[in-house]
Amino acid sequence: YSGRVSGSIACFAQPGSIENILTASNGTGLSERFLMLAEQHNLGKRNHKAQVINDVDLFISYEQSCTFVESALAMPMPIDATRLLTISSEGFDWINSYRNEIEHELMDGGRYSNNVLRGVAGKINMQIMKIAANLHVIENQVITEVGIDKVKAAILIADAFLRSTYMICEAKGVFGTKSEFTAIISYLSSSNKIRTEREI
Repeated sequence: YSGRVSGSIACFAQPGSIENILTASNGTGLSERFLMLAEQHNLGKRNHKAQVINDVDLFISYEQSCTFVESALAMPMPIDATRLLTISSEGFDWINSYRNEIEHELMDGGRYSNNVLRGVAGKINMQIMKIAANLHVIENQVITEVGIDKVKAAILIADAFLRSTYMICEAKGVFGTKSEFTAIISYLSSSNKIRTEREI
């Protein structure tokens, strides 16, 4: 295939799916294109007698926010026929300021120095623009310039996803204490021969 590739994937799944994506990525950059968020489970904290009261206003607000999707699904159009959204220079200034804030964490030994996180953090500006565009379209399908408030909100959301990805990678043993223990156990159990203190 030769041409413009467009589209997205939304995957609401069990925690194992995140691990599969991280494993399958294997340095290809696949995982960097996903916004991953692992929700904490409620097992052991639930009260089965408590009545759950749904916020009707929230449902109504959500339904109104999603109405713009109906026309896109009913009458899909080629990507070249869609309107172009833009971000102002002030918006890009906010994005680049955020990128400067996390830049020092990408150096060797930094919080985001692992290859997976370097890739995620390196493409964070793209994620911010995508999130800001979606936030904008939910509220306004007429104005083509994404508002500064949406850019600021997108920065906060992208930062939360970056921190979440860090915690997921740490929990899954991509890096951190768990992966260090795994490496040591793997080394010691790889052979029955006695190791010297120097080798260990």
